[in-house]
Amino acid sequence: MKKTRKPPAKAFLKDPKIWELVANSKESTPVIGVGSGGRAVSVDLGVDSLHVLISAGTGGGKSTILRCICCQFVHNDALAFVLDFKRISHTWACGVPGVTYCRDVAEIHDALIHLA
Repeated sequence: MKKTRKPPAKAFLKDPKIWELVANSKESTPVIGVGSGGRAVSVDLGVDSLHVLISAGTGGGKSTILRCICCQFVHNDALAFVLDFKRISHTWACGVPGVTYCRDVAEIHDALIHLA
C-alpha cells in the first residue's frame, strides 16, 4: 500500500523552498498553497479562468488566500483594487504600493467606475 504524504500544516514565505515555488511561478499563476510533496497549488488565471471562487467558513483562510494572490500580482507590477465593505477584513492593504484600498460605499463606487 502506498503511503500518502500530507501537505504541510503551514507554509511561510520566508522558507526558501516556498519562496522558490513563488519565484518560479508564472505571473498569471499565483501560488495559493502547498500540496503534498511540497508541490505548488496554484490557479492559472491566464488559461483556466479570470475568476477564483473561495468558499470557506470563518477562519478558513479566505482573506489569507486573497492577500497571497494580491501580493504576488503587485510584486509583478500589477495594480490591485481591494474592496473591503466590512472595513476590517483587509486592512493589510492600506498603504501598500500598487494597491487601491476602498472601504466605504463611495470609495468602492468610485473604484468600480474607474475600472469600468
